[in-house]
Amino acid sequence: MSEQFNENTRVQVPAAIHLHRLGYTYLDYIGDSDYNPNTNILTKIFVDSVQRLNPARSQGEILAHFHLLLHAANNDDLGREFYRMITATSGIRVIDFDCPANNHWHCTTEFTCENPNTHDSFRPDITCFVNGLPLAFIEVKKPNNHEGMLAERERINIRFRNKSFRPFLNVTQLMIFSNNQEYDTENVVPVQGAFYATTAKEHTFFNVFHEKDADILQRSGYTDEISDEIQKKILKHRNCIPIKEDPEYQTNKSPLTPTNRLITSLLSKERFLFLLRYAFAYVDKTIERADGTKVEILEKHIMRYQQLFATFALRRKLAEGMKGGVIWHTQGSGKTALAFYNVKSLTDFYAARNTVAKFFFIVDRIDLLEQSVDEFASRGLMVQTVQSRNELMEKIKDNKPIYNPAGKPEIIVVNIQKFKEDHTPIVIEGGYSTNLQRVFFIDEAHRGYNPKGSFLANLLNADKDAVKIAMTGTPLLAEERASWRVFGDYIDTYYYDKSIADGYTLKLMREDRGYPGKTRRRR
Repeated sequence: MSEQFNENTRVQVPAAIHLHRLGYTYLDYIGDSDYNPNTNILTKIFVDSVQRLNPARSQGEILAHFHLLLHAANNDDLGREFYRMITATSGIRVIDFDCPANNHWHCTTEFTCENPNTHDSFRPDITCFVNGLPLAFIEVKKPNNHEGMLAERERINIRFRNKSFRPFLNVTQLMIFSNNQEYDTENVVPVQGAFYATTAKEHTFFNVFHEKDADILQRSGYTDEISDEIQKKILKHRNCIPIKEDPEYQTNKSPLTPTNRLITSLLSKERFLFLLRYAFAYVDKTIERADGTKVEILEKHIMRYQQLFATFALRRKLAEGMKGGVIWHTQGSGKTALAFYNVKSLTDFYAARNTVAKFFFIVDRIDLLEQSVDEFASRGLMVQTVQSRNELMEKIKDNKPIYNPAGKPEIIVVNIQKFKEDHTPIVIEGGYSTNLQRVFFIDEAHRGYNPKGSFLANLLNADKDAVKIAMTGTPLLAEERASWRVFGDYIDTYYYDKSIADGYTLKLMREDRGYPGKTRRRR
């Protein structure tokens, strides 16, 4: 095998070629005056792109907004304010989320992130830009590298702890790490494979990704065509022109390598815009230290792949006219987080249809209510609860979806156990507003909600046009199936074995022991 093949020529250059085939323009030169050294934002491209998206705004206004972004990138908030500004759809728009072609897409290799004050630096293998914003980077290793991806995970965690890198990481939304191998399903820790993550203050979690859309490559705008001129430009920039005709290089350029598959799944234009808009959550947490003291921390989360595909499936089913269905995701797969992401996603889904969505989250125990309230609130949703039947009826009947003065997304959490003995029919007076859509998430739907005569049945039947999304992580017992049918067909499934293979769930260790007349099993 040729000695000239290393991680750059095996993985980095083919990945850059793949990005070009997905519609990214490769930059082989970025001059000192072309970018802001504190953030690596490409200044001229940013200003020109944002000016095009906001033709009524003056260049002075665009530059003022640019400086506000620079200021936000320096906050000690994991980029929360920066993220809010780039995803805003009112005021000055930085990204067009509805039309990928209205944005400028670029990538480059070995673009150094260096703090001008401390001179601490790191250099991502590939950086991806949307309208001049370096929103993603890719780190690659050659297959069978020493320690697999464990060393790469520790390396990025060290960067997170270095405050000199905070502005660069605040701007970065998505990170991909790959040694271009298939996942090792025998090990929970990420030894090999192509993983994705978002930024953190200390430790990040490497997520696996299994694409469920068989047509994603065709849908992505990918083309096999690439001119000799472009290919030579990339190879020359990486100082590896001699490999151009090598058979191994031709193989490594395939869109089906582990690295290139993940790039298609996460960085193809339409998919990346969807992720930017809906797949991130800032989570405020209170943790207790070993000494008993409590401390407030901030985490940034990104959708797990099963949450992403459940969101796609839900949108697709609703567009087809579905009014009810089941999401069967195993315990620990993040169903409450999934509901949070879909409050954001479905708000815009219905807004595009000139309809306002109003969300309810139904639980059947007080502890689940408290847990759900905490999880939604920690992610920034305004949460309401109800203490009486009359109060709940007011919330149901009211056509106003937002109660808080800030206009933040809201969800109403209801403990149905409080009203389970109430069989009084529920009537929504005044009929159904054609521009209001009620959406009910029913948590732990496997518990056997009674479809006849119960308060929940009356509640759901009161609005025949409401969307009813049942969520469960436990297989149904035979005697529960009659009540199960009230919610409709499956929308998406993610089973226990998948969760184990993906490293989210630990294996159950089962041991059989013989006793006189019985067998004992334990976990």
